[in-house]
Amino acid sequence: MEREKTLSTTYAVPLIFVLAVVPLVALIAIYSTDIGENTWISGTAFYDFFLYYKSHLLMVIGLVLAAILVVSLRMGYYGNWQAKRTYAVLVPLGVFALMACLSAFLSSHRKDALFGGYEQFEGLFVMFAYFFCFLFTYLYVTNGEWVQTLVRALIVGSLILSLLGALQTVGVDYMTNKSMLPILTMFLKNVPDNFSITASFGEGVAYSTLYNPNYVGTYVALVLPVTVFGGIWEKNMVYRILAIASSVCQLIMLVGAGSFAGMIGVVASAGMAFVFLFADVRKNKKMLLAIASVFVVGLLTCVTVKPDLLRRFTETAISSCNYTVSAIETKGDTFIISLDNGQTLTAKTKSNSATYDLQWTDSAGKQVATKGEVSTGLVMADEKYSGLTFVAGKKELERKEKKQSYDTLRIQVTDTVYWDLLLLEGKWYYLNRIGKVDTLRKVTSYGFAHQYDLATNRGYIWSRTIPLLKETVFLGKGADNFVYAFPNDDYVGKINCGFDSQTVTKPHNMYMQIWVQDGMFACLALIFLYALLAVWTVRRCFVKGRLTVAQKLQIGIFCSLTGYMIAGIANDSTICVAPIFWALLGLGFALDAWEKEKK
Repeated sequence: MEREKTLSTTYAVPLIFVLAVVPLVALIAIYSTDIGENTWISGTAFYDFFLYYKSHLLMVIGLVLAAILVVSLRMGYYGNWQAKRTYAVLVPLGVFALMACLSAFLSSHRKDALFGGYEQFEGLFVMFAYFFCFLFTYLYVTNGEWVQTLVRALIVGSLILSLLGALQTVGVDYMTNKSMLPILTMFLKNVPDNFSITASFGEGVAYSTLYNPNYVGTYVALVLPVTVFGGIWEKNMVYRILAIASSVCQLIMLVGAGSFAGMIGVVASAGMAFVFLFADVRKNKKMLLAIASVFVVGLLTCVTVKPDLLRRFTETAISSCNYTVSAIETKGDTFIISLDNGQTLTAKTKSNSATYDLQWTDSAGKQVATKGEVSTGLVMADEKYSGLTFVAGKKELERKEKKQSYDTLRIQVTDTVYWDLLLLEGKWYYLNRIGKVDTLRKVTSYGFAHQYDLATNRGYIWSRTIPLLKETVFLGKGADNFVYAFPNDDYVGKINCGFDSQTVTKPHNMYMQIWVQDGMFACLALIFLYALLAVWTVRRCFVKGRLTVAQKLQIGIFCSLTGYMIAGIANDSTICVAPIFWALLGLGFALDAWEKEKK
């Protein structure tokens, strides 16, 4: 039968790169983008350390996988294509791909949507690589040799990556090592003589080659269950030792990263494993003991090597949000300040030339008395407006190719929470922190009132993202277009919550990210794929009797995917981890089809 024809594991090389090599790519690139034309970001050329070359390598891998897939089908290697339930897998995958394509090609920023954008590089062509990773794995992983090859590749890749992260946890950072500079800068044309790299997250924080400590959490939640599986059931002792070492290093790296979302994901995946094993606990004492041992050894190692790491769980460097001013609007010769207590203060210039000659009125139009001088600090006499101080200043601004000093009026709440306004040709404008002139507006938000600090200030980002969900029910804004959809000109909210120096490129929630960029149906399609595998895994594996090794691996993969999906509530899809997720998702379905075919 044609279905029994299997591909040689030689064709697994692209998947090996996805699982083991792509996450390790960390090379410095300088790239340009049109995003610098916006008033809320400065510069048109940017440095990238972890994403740019990952995306280019993935796009090449996607093309290779697509070519192999087409050739294989023409040669009669159908794999699981003819399996009875293939349509149930491919339909939601097709919905995801279709909605992503439509959203990208109809995007207002099509270049970013197709090739990847600022600080993300997860454009449509990279997403095609995800799709082909899933499809190729699902169709052609039909025997033990393929499974073994992929699992071992993940074990080796994860050990290297987690070892780098574990070393960073104890203060040894490869990125800041001068001997690494020639490798990291190998594709830069001109490297300054005094070029050096500093750890932007601080000493003792693990980020490995994954760009951000948050993504370390997502990576560990996804990969740890598979390496634990390898440490228990891998037949080759060398790979078993490597899997155990990787599992321990991952736990050390996770503590060093301090990713709470990742920790919750790991707990969720471990909990899911215990659910499957609880029904047959007598036969699985070995596995239960192994899982517990990995966690205990990893945590004890962390505490012994660096005791102060435990402070990461109780301390945070992110300050609480300030709620004194909820909005500021500039309207011609008037600006309006909305306070959190419900009061409104309106300032109107009395003449077009006098910056500080203002008439102050409340929401009813009644004049508000002031105290003090604007040169030293003007305040309102009414206690309803306490917390606001208005201070005169001067700022140099380049307009019409000329630098000139302008009078500014600072609305100040604290030393760090303030807004500088200036009067240009009789109209009020905001001079932002990067020296660009813009207007101030009231930004639409929903939920999380007085809870913007939630989950290290994610509450603020989510409150501005939820209104975008209504706009993207059918079509999203396009891959990597969240940065344009999000109100990055919300200068009041961003400064209140400490985001004034940042450009918000992601919602810190994978589901919101996919919904806004690719549409609601794409988000639902992904959730459906996970739920479908959950149902099939439970039906096939949550049964009495001894489980086969393939069924145990299927459970391990499902636990991995569960950890990833849970971590996705507070983390985003990233090119550093998502390719592994899609490959493992395809492998989970392939194992289920394999077991069904054997029976």
